[in-house]
Amino acid sequence: MATQTASSGVCATCSQPATTRCAGCADTEHTGTPGATLYCSKECQTKDWSKHKTACQSAQGRKKLFRAAELIQETFFALRAEAFDLNVTKVERAEDGSLDFYDSPFKGFALYGPAAACLDTEVNVKRAVLSYRAGGDVFADGFYDLIVKALKGNSHDLHF
Repeated sequence: MATQTASSGVCATCSQPATTRCAGCADTEHTGTPGATLYCSKECQTKDWSKHKTACQSAQGRKKLFRAAELIQETFFALRAEAFDLNVTKVERAEDGSLDFYDSPFKGFALYGPAAACLDTEVNVKRAVLSYRAGGDVFADGFYDLIVKALKGNSHDLHF
């Protein structure tokens, strides 16, 4: 497994100071797995591989799964923006942090209207608006097939 330079730590094999990390499980902290294992040398990394292999492969699988989820989420928001059928004219944040959406009976997405500045600057607000009433439309029903295809072959046990 290749290595990358990292901040200092302790070698997983010999407990000496280490600045090299396993590249296979690097950058996985956002997936809920511990950070990459550190080594002081290529020899220590090779020596530890039989113990580290399972954890490293699991971290790599989780990394792929999280990337697939990110792509599915971005695809959902991009497609939903094209198919949005409400005219949201205003979005306000209540004192408790919740969002209030105001829409008119006219069809069409109001990203071009008064809410445009707010929606363009706050990604989470834009996503909340795009997700609003998305669960019951035909678009959401077909999205399941896209998710299944995107995750096909993943070794994790997925249940929908």
